[in-house]
Amino acid sequence: MLKSTSFGASKRESIEVRTDLPIPKILKENEVLIKVIAAGLDNIDLLVTKGYGRCIRSHIRENNEHIQDESTIIMGRECSGIVLNIGKDVTTVSKGDEVWAVSAYCLEGLMAEYVVIKENQVALKPKNLTFEAAASMPYTAIQACNALLKASLNSKSTKGKRILLVTGNSPVGLFAMQLLKSWGGDVTTAVPTAGLPMCHELGADDVIVYTVTDFETELRKRKTMMLQVVAWIKKLKQGMLTNFWWDNFSYDKEYLYMTSIFVEEEKKNDRNFLTTVRLQKLRLSLVDDSTRKE
Repeated sequence: MLKSTSFGASKRESIEVRTDLPIPKILKENEVLIKVIAAGLDNIDLLVTKGYGRCIRSHIRENNEHIQDESTIIMGRECSGIVLNIGKDVTTVSKGDEVWAVSAYCLEGLMAEYVVIKENQVALKPKNLTFEAAASMPYTAIQACNALLKASLNSKSTKGKRILLVTGNSPVGLFAMQLLKSWGGDVTTAVPTAGLPMCHELGADDVIVYTVTDFETELRKRKTMMLQVVAWIKKLKQGMLTNFWWDNFSYDKEYLYMTSIFVEEEKKNDRNFLTTVRLQKLRLSLVDDSTRKE
């Protein structure tokens, strides 16, 4: 079996492709065996190769019967493929189904010919997506969904609200914008010049190009708007939101009114950042409702 692995170091030589491993087998009733057709890397994988999440991963791996080599880590947060076998308690997918899957940073990755993962990490692949396209979406899409849910934004609560989406041209921002627009939200976004065409194409109602204009000045002009903030925020300090995805950026909370909701990035230490990914629950049904199983 082929798989891409890392030794958890920062050197390029720490990544290799191995061909000497057996095909994994289902060991628990809630597991699914997938023949991987395509797999995707995320930025978090680059951090994993440098040791990110090592402590919590070591704890989880102690109880993982599928670990075949303690010295390596499988890369890849998302994949698509075909179900080869299922545990007796699995009900949402069947043998032969085309699926997509996702894995949290602290779990084994999916960049292998065959993977065994839990049912709640797998869902039916939308029929209108190729395997390659489906393998590039789940991890980022779930990040966007989680951010919106933390801001109490969903298909029922978003309609008519004015929302500030910071870095709307980022991978997470692109998914968030499409969800917000489909839910009836009025989206203001802040992007660099290169992100302007894509934001217009996705239907952003108002775009602040922060590489051309002063963001704080533009935000002051919109002070009469009741903006709800959706962004990954790295630091919340004394009434100031600082250090978004670009450096040296800040603005006062007063511009956004106290009714705004801030989605703060979770503290990325091993004890506080364990996230259970449930792709099946989210379903990402906005892409293709026809893939749902009753």
